[in-house]
Amino acid sequence: MKNGINPLGDSQCSTPLIIKEMKDYCQVGINLVLQRQLIFGAALILAAFYYSTWLALICLALITVSETYDLILFRKILKWRGSEQNIINGFLFQLSLSTILSAGIISYYAVGISYLQGPTTHFMPLFFLFAAALFAAMNNHHLRFVLIIRLIVYGVTFLFIPIWDIYKTQANIHSELWAQLFTSIFVVYFIIDCSRIYLNFYRSNISQMEIIKAENEKSKIALKAKSEFLSTMSHELRTPLTSIKGSIDMVNSGALGDNSTQIKSVMNIAQRNCNRLVDLINDILDLQKIESGSMKYHFQTHNICEIVRDSVQSNQPYADKFGVTLSAYIDSPVLLAQVDQSRLEQVFTNIISNASKFSPPGGG
Repeated sequence: MKNGINPLGDSQCSTPLIIKEMKDYCQVGINLVLQRQLIFGAALILAAFYYSTWLALICLALITVSETYDLILFRKILKWRGSEQNIINGFLFQLSLSTILSAGIISYYAVGISYLQGPTTHFMPLFFLFAAALFAAMNNHHLRFVLIIRLIVYGVTFLFIPIWDIYKTQANIHSELWAQLFTSIFVVYFIIDCSRIYLNFYRSNISQMEIIKAENEKSKIALKAKSEFLSTMSHELRTPLTSIKGSIDMVNSGALGDNSTQIKSVMNIAQRNCNRLVDLINDILDLQKIESGSMKYHFQTHNICEIVRDSVQSNQPYADKFGVTLSAYIDSPVLLAQVDQSRLEQVFTNIISNASKFSPPGGG
């Protein structure tokens, strides 16, 4: 296999994709170990009881070797974290051998039972062969070449059993053995169609996941760009706004001379709006810090009661605009806790301002 091309003519795949398919296949194989052993156990018990103990023992020995080899190989692949193409080729080759071995054992079991039964309908061996093929269609579709190997082995066995009966008995077209052959052809077609559906469904899921991952990466890039833009904009706005606010505060304080009533009114409005803009920029910067995980807190022991009283007093002027009276009812004079005072005051301010804004006039 070269350039990521799978055996048996599989289409060209990227290395990450073939690694994912290979690991998915191995993980499913490990997950279904107990289920496979139960099926093998039931088949071998029936074979030993009704047909041949030796056939059951031979199949048991072969299954033990096959399952042990598969388990070791699956775990080795799942633990591997590389991406070297030569190692991938080696794993795929070993998986091919593993598939030929396990499928061959099941086919040997079906042919052996059919031989012991003689020319007949062969319900039991063909049923177990059908179950194995359907099991492969449902659980071995991750690697297409593995699925193809199994279908070829099972399909050939499915057709060989009735054809051998017809050849051995020289049955004419009116014999039920021919009906069994035609039924086997239909079953092989059904299994191939099921395999195609499961394979397409798995490939479609992989494609959808790749699209989702790509969109997620785009969203991350867009979110990062948005955060950087807001952070830059906020910092760029803060500098001139601080200068404007300082000038307005000086004029408002009378440091540049007495102001008329109209000028004071206008400057008070400008001062309030400057404060609102400063608070808005600070909120934006805080949100950026929270999103980036860089928000820093300075925890110290503080009296929560004092923080509540200070928050109520500082927000009373805002509440006065809505005709709302703020009061703090505190049972204990001291309530100590490890908090970030500025952040806690920010929380109280948000709560109180919202309560003032949406309370009816005259409320408290």
